[in-house]
Amino acid sequence: MADYEATDTSLAGHQAPYWFSDAKFGIFIHWGVYSVPAWSPVGKQYAEWYWNHMQDRNNAVYAYHAQTYGEDFAYDDFIPMFRAERFDPRAWVELFRDAGAQYHVLTSKHHEGFALWDTKLSERNSVKMGPGRDLVRELFDASAKYTPELHRGLYFSMPEWFNPDNPWMGHAPRNPYTLEPLPYTGYVSGKDYVKDYQAPQMLELIHDYAPELLWCDIGGVNDSRNVLAEYFNLAKNSRKPVDVAVNDRAGIPFHDFTTPEYTTYANTVVAKWESSRGLDPFSYGYNRATPDDAYMTTQEVVHNLVDIVSKNGNLLLDIGPRADGTIPEIMQTRLRETGRWLKVNGEAIYDTTYWSRMAQLGQDLRFTVRQGKAFYIHSLAEPGSRLTVEAPVPIRSGDKVTLLGHDRPLTWAVRGGALVIDVPGPLGRPGSTCGSSRWSGATERPLAGTRTGWAVRPFEVRSVNRSCTGRPADADCVCRSPAGACGGPWACGDRRRSDGTTSTGVLHRGRRARRFHGRGQRAPRGAAFAVACDPHPGARMRRQAVSSARAGRLPHPRR
Repeated sequence: MADYEATDTSLAGHQAPYWFSDAKFGIFIHWGVYSVPAWSPVGKQYAEWYWNHMQDRNNAVYAYHAQTYGEDFAYDDFIPMFRAERFDPRAWVELFRDAGAQYHVLTSKHHEGFALWDTKLSERNSVKMGPGRDLVRELFDASAKYTPELHRGLYFSMPEWFNPDNPWMGHAPRNPYTLEPLPYTGYVSGKDYVKDYQAPQMLELIHDYAPELLWCDIGGVNDSRNVLAEYFNLAKNSRKPVDVAVNDRAGIPFHDFTTPEYTTYANTVVAKWESSRGLDPFSYGYNRATPDDAYMTTQEVVHNLVDIVSKNGNLLLDIGPRADGTIPEIMQTRLRETGRWLKVNGEAIYDTTYWSRMAQLGQDLRFTVRQGKAFYIHSLAEPGSRLTVEAPVPIRSGDKVTLLGHDRPLTWAVRGGALVIDVPGPLGRPGSTCGSSRWSGATERPLAGTRTGWAVRPFEVRSVNRSCTGRPADADCVCRSPAGACGGPWACGDRRRSDGTTSTGVLHRGRRARRFHGRGQRAPRGAAFAVACDPHPGARMRRQAVSSARAGRLPHPRR
């Protein structure tokens, strides 16, 4: 494949790689000087925007800062207080692994302009000031050594709020109470912001740290076409080629995926996307004012994950470490609980794709497909003794329905065009997300932070005597069946590799169905079911697989 060129046409040949499409769940880390003051009204505004909020006399941060630190205390006076003295990168990455995440994205530089790596283009960085450490290097090295299975990414803010060469907010640093000018600590003057600073910093990260994902923010003035062409060529032409991705905030039309923020898309979007949000009700950076009971519950995390994945998205769930490098205990708890759920139910999440017929049915049912293996029905609400799915689920006589985490098939029937599944009896005491180890295999104690008795439990339908090959879900899908009926559309996907070639997904089902169901138990609320079929030669037929929504973008607030 020819090298990428710095043009929209050439860059458009790049697409999100396999690993990103299949990963589904990543961890976002917002950490910087803003982690020192770490304050904003709970649920109202981002704590990492503290410096910018200080500029507005009508913002609560304006009064809070004056009362807490004094009007003469400049934002850059927080830099020596950002010490990261308890930062344990190994503990971080092992936590991400235990959470079931497949990748992590660290803020290399947020809008405050303080770099967490040893940049040679400014003194305003964590090696020359504050911690005296290359925090990006330490995290990446720990991840490569202790969790090599995790993909590593970096966030990069394109503009800086108060950089004198290109102040996003229209002015260089100043005292918000007196309007007297202040120094931009570590700033080196006489540079063209884009050509001499922004683009070279991005290339430092690309060449020296080799992120597999570049998560830009805000856009604005840029040289992103040249930077990304070099990024893609470096990855493609390296001794061991690497598949990389970039989001939609680099300031140019090209992107590998879109990024709704603290929101999701209402239905399936065929073009790859990723929703980000914090465990905090409305902040990416740590907010010392947020009480533990205001954070997302484990059930809410799981429901978000299932909903997003069913619509072809990834969830990038954010944590905000403290200035000393510790991750708040409530955040650790939520991540570990999510990981326990994924240990049992991960096969209904990872490596799946959306169902081309529909992403959801009503408020409580979601669907995913593991190509070649199973079809999953996720129930976000407790189904009781019987689950009725009024959708054209690809199932027929002889297929097996199972509940992940249980060891016996379930009884099912099709009545009036609806799939009706008899759900096993009591699943454990109310208040437990994953119940007892008897059915979940995840934990023997109730998980904290739940209200309704259980999280999502994937049910699985495994079918017999069918195999499919196919193209993307918004094109024709070719299916084979001895009876001449495919039993329903499957989302089949062509995917483009970094070298520009494509590989058609093949639905090839195993001959023996796995069993995941327990005896005499009722399914937990939030369950998911699945369907799969054995390879079998047969008549060929074509079915139109129509996506339930077209690709699109939602506006997102600036972070």
